[in-house]
Amino acid sequence: MRAIAGLACFAVACTGHWTDGVPPPDAAVSYTLRSLTDVCDDNPTLTGQRALAIVMPRYTATYTPLHGGAPSMLVQTVAYDAGTITCHPAMTNIELSTDASLDLAVHAAVATSDGLFDESFAATISLPADVQDSLAFDGSVAIADLHGTYAPMIPGSWQSHDVDFGGMLAAAGTTSGTVVEGASTADGGETGNAGSWL
Repeated sequence: MRAIAGLACFAVACTGHWTDGVPPPDAAVSYTLRSLTDVCDDNPTLTGQRALAIVMPRYTATYTPLHGGAPSMLVQTVAYDAGTITCHPAMTNIELSTDASLDLAVHAAVATSDGLFDESFAATISLPADVQDSLAFDGSVAIADLHGTYAPMIPGSWQSHDVDFGGMLAAAGTTSGTVVEGASTADGGETGNAGSWL
């Protein structure tokens, strides 16, 4: 157990304040790194610099809609502009064990040649401790903010209604992922797969 700012942490995530502004890695609390060269969770391979060495500024793939329509070329771009770098230390308890990982806030764009998507949005790229040649990618756009011709699959009025772009970015310059539409209220929600790219 480690006591931090009056909180007791039993190797699980907790929150608190540290006098120097930086929590110790063994606190198992997500925290912000100050620079691209700062190390996450005492793992020298977990730095923002390492993540940016893997990501490419531009990827191309083929997008295939799940519910009809022809495949089209997809262009995906990723740019880092001094976004937040978050360290998620490894965590172990009786019910859960996770490896350390690092997230970078980036700017992304996804566009298809048929105009179905023409989106620009905030996204996150993630580097897990046990993977050194690819990054997870995730970002979403509210249905009301879409610029492409994509037509929502889920009818009705919702508190939250968006399209999520999630997948992998490989050091080899390839990308793959899925497009998922999601809608929700305080009482529940629905999701539906719209398509995938590879």
